[in-house]
Amino acid sequence: MLIINENNETDLKTRRKYLAMALKMGHESGLMSEEHYCVFLRLLIVTETGRKIAESILSEVCSAYKSGKLYEVWISYYISQNDSDMVEKIHAKAVKDLGDKSGPIFELAIQYFKTRYDEDRTTLERLYRDAIKMTNPKFGIFRAQYLEFCMINSPFDKVRKEYDHLSQLPPPCLKLHEKISILW
Repeated sequence: MLIINENNETDLKTRRKYLAMALKMGHESGLMSEEHYCVFLRLLIVTETGRKIAESILSEVCSAYKSGKLYEVWISYYISQNDSDMVEKIHAKAVKDLGDKSGPIFELAIQYFKTRYDEDRTTLERLYRDAIKMTNPKFGIFRAQYLEFCMINSPFDKVRKEYDHLSQLPPPCLKLHEKISILW
């Protein structure tokens, strides 16, 4: 692999082919790290046949590693396919497996469903509500984002009620109070 990589005459397609072969052998031997899997899966999802292989590998390795990075690759794959049902399904599995470490997964799913808000309002609100319930301080930012979302899409009375509710949830979030102060 190193000789092929150093040889400037070898084209990119050939390098990727040999890298994919090496990573496939690594997967079959069960000796790859999560970083190797991320590279391998990103190589696979480029081609149609690779996508099918990637789906089965993702299912297998996400269950084994319970890695946020691998779940991000998995959700990103379905976002690129514009498959909202699978994005929801993988998001739910990731949150179940990762718990308080699922912040980036929530962020990806929320960003995706923001682009689909006109088609599916309830999913975005449910994602925000689920993120708000998490007690890890890293999830406080989702409260501020949800309040901003309400400011844009709801009457002031609802925003005020949401703020009252969100400000009572632990742990405290400075961004939440900053957002509401903008309104006043």
